[in-house]
Amino acid sequence: MDFFLPDAISRRPVRTENDPSPLTPASPSTPSSTATTVPDSALQPDHFSYPESVATGQRHPDPWPNRVNILFSGANRDGRAQLNLEKECRAIESACQKVFGLKWTDHVCIRPIFFSRFSELVENLNSWSTTILHFACHGEEECLEFFDDIAGKDDLTRKISATSGSTSPDRVRMVVLNACFSDSLAESLANHVDFVIGHHGPVKDATAINFSSNLYSCIAKGMSLHSSFEATWVPAYTLRGQADPTMISFMNHMLHKTAHTSAVGGWCPMVRGALAKQAVIVGVAPDDHTRYQQREQYEEKVELWLQITEAGTLVMTGLPGSGKTTLAKTIASKAARAYHRELVIFLRSSTMMEDNVSVAKKLAKMVNSDANASDFAAMSEEELKHFVHSCLSDELRERWFCVIDDAPNPENEVESASIEHIRAFPFGYGSTLITSRFPEWAEDRGGTDDCMEVGSFSTSEACSWVMRGMGSQWKNVQEQVVEMVSALQLFPLAIEQSVAYCRENLVSTPRDFLRKMKEAPMWELKPKEKRNRRNEYHESFEQ
Repeated sequence: MDFFLPDAISRRPVRTENDPSPLTPASPSTPSSTATTVPDSALQPDHFSYPESVATGQRHPDPWPNRVNILFSGANRDGRAQLNLEKECRAIESACQKVFGLKWTDHVCIRPIFFSRFSELVENLNSWSTTILHFACHGEEECLEFFDDIAGKDDLTRKISATSGSTSPDRVRMVVLNACFSDSLAESLANHVDFVIGHHGPVKDATAINFSSNLYSCIAKGMSLHSSFEATWVPAYTLRGQADPTMISFMNHMLHKTAHTSAVGGWCPMVRGALAKQAVIVGVAPDDHTRYQQREQYEEKVELWLQITEAGTLVMTGLPGSGKTTLAKTIASKAARAYHRELVIFLRSSTMMEDNVSVAKKLAKMVNSDANASDFAAMSEEELKHFVHSCLSDELRERWFCVIDDAPNPENEVESASIEHIRAFPFGYGSTLITSRFPEWAEDRGGTDDCMEVGSFSTSEACSWVMRGMGSQWKNVQEQVVEMVSALQLFPLAIEQSVAYCRENLVSTPRDFLRKMKEAPMWELKPKEKRNRRNEYHESFEQ
């Protein structure tokens, strides 16, 4: 029987469906002396804790079995908010089915227990070769609640460690504690289990289900546990353990980060992390994001999409001046390092054929082709396009990321040549981001659900951009800055041009600028001097 409950239901036993108190995460607990934070600037701080030997790269996990057995231990107690255990279990099954198809049970076996007792858990651990132990229940700092009993941290640690402390390949390799306040137990288990996921505070039922679905979707696709956790990271979830999560994948053994894996012919999806240093970038500078105002809500969506999508298309739409191109350039410039792509391409829709020459030269070196620059110069447009598309679809499939910027209206006959070039692109073999003013591209690409609209800045983003642009010229005028960005409706292009005007004309305060804006039409407020990096904005401003 399924129970579909409101999102506000928490996995903390003291809460009920009618409890109106907010769910605020508890402060992170202090790691034990045997744990340390992994020194990786790309990670959220204080959420990845491992023994010292792991942080220094001394502990590599053993290979996992070819078929992963997941013991799903779920429990609801009378008088407590009922958790949707079957929905969470189905979400894990669905994540595996989407990756492996009809034969998914050849790779993953899930044994669900929806009315789990502690004694029943111990019996299953002793009789079944469990690879991943997944808990879905209510929890407190020192215990987990089962169907008709409660197990303390010490009892749980003792019983689980008995099946994970050996060197047998059938031992428990990972424990997922999808319950409130389970990080204390995770910290205890981390001394005995390779990997443990816990939670610092209360967690909503819907949040826990989504976390499970996304986590298993990522790791089933062959991403390392580290990348999978990072891609699905939710505040207060923690990853602990004895082994290095960057060196293990869910489905296929240890990640060997050795030099030969960077060769084109020797690549496999389990070693992406080793390829970032050899990545080739075409059409965008690696530091194109250095003057960029971070836009978290959009970046997070694209990052998650890139982490869980090896071959697909994302359409990014928005008004002119909303920042689509700048956002796309930033993502492209970081793609090799952050998203582990071997080839990153930035193409402008209006010059795709001309840009193909540069792309073809890079591809020729990557695939060890005999073709040289003179050969490409002599090729027809069709031959050049065929060479580029063949390399992307046959040689580098799933290892590249491409941005096609400023795609025209797909229904515009005047732009038919450019549109046909875009439509002929090998979308199904890598990750492609299309930016356009026209949301019709989502439908043109087969009605994909992967479509996002870029809008205005948030107030904090807009104020941050203004203060960073004006520097020491404006001090202690935060309230005036809020007035200014609000008057500009938080629109990125308007704010960018206004900051350029204020900086070049030494405007004393934001209110002084607002006064000038009321006295003169916007198009008369031009900077005295254009700057190459922003010519496109200034030219638009003068129209």
